[in-house]
Amino acid sequence: MPRLRADGPNQVWSWDITHLPTKVRGVWLYLYQVIEVWSHKVVAWDVAEREAPAIAADVMSLACRRERVSKGRQQLLILHADNCNA
Repeated sequence: MPRLRADGPNQVWSWDITHLPTKVRGVWLYLYQVIEVWSHKVVAWDVAEREAPAIAADVMSLACRRERVSKGRQQLLILHADNCNA
């Protein structure tokens, strides 16, 4: 497993979807979050009633807008996910 290192902001982001239990048995909410690894800043998040690729894409787009990360950027941005179900 590669070790990722960030020497400054917006070099490595980590993202995850966390399952949150509710008071209703068997019903979950889903916390989508993107964290900037160097500063540990949460750059974007959302809570939804379902897990869906479109929601994840919206959260990533929001993170890029907030951090002014664009396609034409010179520096590489690594997006890390600790658990991939591919």
